[in-house]
Amino acid sequence: MNTRETKWTPGPWFVEQSTSREWSGFRIHSASETYDFDAMKVPQSIAITTQNYDGTTYATIKGRQEANAHLIAAAPELYAALVEAIDELEAYEVDASGELYNNPRFNAILAKARGESQ
Repeated sequence: MNTRETKWTPGPWFVEQSTSREWSGFRIHSASETYDFDAMKVPQSIAITTQNYDGTTYATIKGRQEANAHLIAAAPELYAALVEAIDELEAYEVDASGELYNNPRFNAILAKARGESQ
């Protein structure tokens, strides 16, 4: 299957730090999809970054959790930007050489994002 069709929740996504006493972490939510909860519209959760910690490395783990959450939240836009870049490169290559642009690494990254490869 070699298609650019995606199945994930459309972006944009955003990050919210947990305010729970039970766990520490960050939630990644959809800005475009919500569900009803007690007469409120609540953003649909995409993912949660969390990790148990021993207290001595909390600052490091929290920083890594937050960085991971922001990277995950950027995924839909990163995917779209890569597709756009490939389209522009293909247009340039066709004009310059008459052959379609083909970058196996870019294609592999897109396939991995779609769950078609590891």
